[in-house]
Amino acid sequence: REALRLFEYSRETGDPRARSMGHYGQAWADLFLFDHEGAVQNAEESLRAGLSPIDRIVAEVAKGSALVLSGHANEGLRLLQPIAAQIERDGFRQMTYTAAMYIGLGMVIAGEWSRGVRYLEQSIERANAHHSPYIAAIGHLSLGEVYMRIALGEADVTLRAVLANPGFVIGSAPRAASKARKHLEQALATFRAADAPAVVAWCLLDLGLLEARRRKVSEATALLEEALQLSKANEVGELARRSEEALAKLV
Repeated sequence: REALRLFEYSRETGDPRARSMGHYGQAWADLFLFDHEGAVQNAEESLRAGLSPIDRIVAEVAKGSALVLSGHANEGLRLLQPIAAQIERDGFRQMTYTAAMYIGLGMVIAGEWSRGVRYLEQSIERANAHHSPYIAAIGHLSLGEVYMRIALGEADVTLRAVLANPGFVIGSAPRAASKARKHLEQALATFRAADAPAVVAWCLLDLGLLEARRRKVSEATALLEEALQLSKANEVGELARRSEEALAKLV
């Protein structure tokens, strides 16, 4: 809604900055609605309209983050890492921490498990130290997703990946489920307090999948049903589909 108001203001006044802000705002909304292609497109529209250096940075971080989440980790990292270095120098603290979360996740997706997890952990500590709990929660969600996929056997466990991350595999894989649960519960508490239902649904879905793995059917059902309800109410189709599939497997 806020993005649409910015678009309307831009049309009324001819102010290109409002249009740029509307597009990057929509890009971030798309990101958490699992519309990664839409996020990239809106970020690019913002960059085409943007004159402000700050607006361009926000749009570029949104685009790089969407690329990471869509599986194009190396492409996303090539965009995010130089931007992160620039905004670190310039002191744009909020976007520094946001970019860091997706850089860490991108490293993991690209196969650098140990380095990526360590980067995420350090980024969470920095965000907390500077009183940015919602950005820290993105890091907890990212780590929860990483450990959950390992626990469920959905991560890249090829010989090449294992040989590249021996310490991580030996030290973390046996406790992946408990680590995932810890991070996801921290993220869930923060996003509930922030009234962010789409991200709450994401946390609930992952926690439900972990409970299903332990054959805790009643606990898994409660989590997945709430995830499904929130996903449908907020039109997050991808999360709704995943929640329905997980519920069907419990029967």
